[in-house]
Amino acid sequence: MCSPLIIHTEASDGWGGQEMRIAKEMRYFASRGYRVALAAPAHSLIYKNMSAEGFECWDIKFSKAGRFGDFLRLWRLFQKERPLMVGTHSSADSWAGLPAAKLAGIPAVLRYRHISVPVKNNPFNRFIYGLPDAIVTTGDCISGGLAALRVPASRLHTISTGITSPSDLPEKPEAQALLRRELGLPPEAHFIGITAVLRSWKGQDYLMSGFDIIAERWPQLHLILVGAGPAEEFLRKHAATLPSGKRIHFLGYRKDFYPYVRAFDCDLLTSTQHEGIPQSLLDAMFMKTPVVGTNVGGIPEIVKDGVTGLLIPPKDPASIAEAVEKVLNDPAAAAARAQTAYETVMKKNTMEVMGQKIEALISSIRLSKEPHS
Repeated sequence: MCSPLIIHTEASDGWGGQEMRIAKEMRYFASRGYRVALAAPAHSLIYKNMSAEGFECWDIKFSKAGRFGDFLRLWRLFQKERPLMVGTHSSADSWAGLPAAKLAGIPAVLRYRHISVPVKNNPFNRFIYGLPDAIVTTGDCISGGLAALRVPASRLHTISTGITSPSDLPEKPEAQALLRRELGLPPEAHFIGITAVLRSWKGQDYLMSGFDIIAERWPQLHLILVGAGPAEEFLRKHAATLPSGKRIHFLGYRKDFYPYVRAFDCDLLTSTQHEGIPQSLLDAMFMKTPVVGTNVGGIPEIVKDGVTGLLIPPKDPASIAEAVEKVLNDPAAAAARAQTAYETVMKKNTMEVMGQKIEALISSIRLSKEPHS
């Protein structure tokens, strides 16, 4: 008997929280004995990463000009492969993948929504969001962004992303020593940092300005930016204008980012808009690294101010500086918040919790379609 097939589609070229969520679901279902495949552009990072892990990957361009051709290719694939579930994630792949999956009669069709940008109520959105059997979001803030479409509650499911535990995560002193060695820094160097795609709305420029406010008072402190993206040139130029610029380090994309976050005395996410439930903060919480986040999108759903971390307004370097100093000046209180955050994610945000909810949703959709005697 063939294993049931799960197919995800993704048009994005990058490798951020959205793509990492897809990868986690693919790994979970593969571990459960499912056959799992991805439809994505061959040049995209998710295609390259999942292909390197041994997953089936199909090259679909998901270009606006070639949308009808993408639809036909997917419809033929779905007709041939007969997957149990198809899940789409971005706009371009949803416009091709959802109609193809519905026309092919796929038992469970899901549309995932990862960012908190409100969806406008227009005929196009009503059509595309009316196609899937269920809409899966990663946080309540994202579900709220669909309010204008009046999606029935029975079709809307909030399922947060699970945390993957690395098997060889170093202890903090070792992680710090490794980072000092990589950057050629002395033993007294310490770090704060952010792990995020370099995009304008991630707020790395405000973070650098906030770091510059306290840099003179903390001469051994360094700011680490892990990630790559379209705003890199702008951010590097901004760093070069700051007196503390030489202590701001751009590490680029790191597939294994866990040792870096482990090395931080404080992990920050300074987004200014669009944010869903950020995996980078959940990962930091899992590693018991104190966190600071802006009051944007889904960040307040996991960063409870003074309980699991510190919450600050966006676009405010002074507040960033104040929050970082609060962490550094009272490490015992920061460690207590980090411990509470760890316990919270272990209860609510494990891979098992995420995977079981998705699996149960697929089963419920199938059961609802079976004829009743």
